[in-house]
Amino acid sequence: VSQLTRIGVSLVFSLICLGLGGHLVSAANVTVATVFGAVSGNVYYPFTGLAVATSVIHLISVVPMIVLGFLRPGAFTSFIVVEISWLSFMWVLWLATGALAASTLQGCGGSADTLCSEGSAITAFGFLSWIILMAYSVTLLVLSIIAHTRGQTDVWTSTVTEGFHLPPATMTEKPVAMQSTAPTPVYSTRPAQQPAGIPEV
Repeated sequence: VSQLTRIGVSLVFSLICLGLGGHLVSAANVTVATVFGAVSGNVYYPFTGLAVATSVIHLISVVPMIVLGFLRPGAFTSFIVVEISWLSFMWVLWLATGALAASTLQGCGGSADTLCSEGSAITAFGFLSWIILMAYSVTLLVLSIIAHTRGQTDVWTSTVTEGFHLPPATMTEKPVAMQSTAPTPVYSTRPAQQPAGIPEV
């Protein structure tokens, strides 16, 4: 799966969690206002507030990262080291969101009320976002380490779209001189003999 596909799916999940979390926060405030009259401050379950905060942080940071990558190739937000660092931070937040929601909704069971149904959706999308971003960032980290050990030292400040390449191979052995196959002439040191019948001078 490509980089854009993975991050695009996580953005869709962020929008879903933002809508569900915002609705649960609003519904909790309305319920409290109906029962107790005037509401003093915001009243909601902690996991709904974390879902909203994580979704907003994800959207306002990852969307500019993608846009700048297309508009300004080579921008620092597209560096592999920046992507690994920031997306690792984001999957930690998504893991915390899913875990807090699952812990809060332990007693829901098969209830179909708004809190349990929408809260279960936040749990699922939170864990899915965590798995997608963690798999992507860990894979990118491993590939970058391999490229660095093979001589591509600038891999951390390059972009994913540039791909991983190895430097050209260097000649470590001297070329072997080609030997001539022509026979070597042999010269005799013996004096030449006079032909028979010719007197010597």
